[in-house]
Amino acid sequence: MDQAENFRTWLEIAKQFELPLWEDLPELDLYMDQIMIYFRTQFAYLSEEEIKRWMSPAMINNYVKKHLLTRPNNKKYNKEQLSGLMQIAALKTILSIEDIGHMFTAMASNAAPQMRHDDFAKTFAGSVHNEIASLQERLLGMDATASLLLARQLALEAAIKKILSERLLLAFAAPAPMTKNGKKEK
Repeated sequence: MDQAENFRTWLEIAKQFELPLWEDLPELDLYMDQIMIYFRTQFAYLSEEEIKRWMSPAMINNYVKKHLLTRPNNKKYNKEQLSGLMQIAALKTILSIEDIGHMFTAMASNAAPQMRHDDFAKTFAGSVHNEIASLQERLLGMDATASLLLARQLALEAAIKKILSERLLLAFAAPAPMTKNGKKEK
């Protein structure tokens, strides 16, 4: 099988991607190694190398230290923490950890964890399906050169969307600036 065919096969596999809804997340709390196994299962369309870039035990510990996640209870992570990890893994490919933290803080008061997770899972899966279907359509009849130009276009679109996302966060989720005496401005 040539590389183009491998890529088309991968697209078909990735298009089937679904994240579990809140009710389908494990009921039992998970240890770190179980979290990693769960991630490999949920993101099976990614290579082992890609999964390592998305999530590792050191990264999880870092997210706890930076207060993106609450501390595990007896080294076990609950549903809310697992949901947070999934969101961080997906968002950190575009946003800084600081921006993700601001987003989490701003969204925490707007909806229950279950609603936030289900919205994330549905939005993420829908985006995967839509983007892959669009890409498959665009690739029909393209040669290698045109495919490379399309890859560049997609990268440029991602760059613009990253800037737009950061600006939205700055406008609606950034913490209030501090005054000279260390208090938040009103």
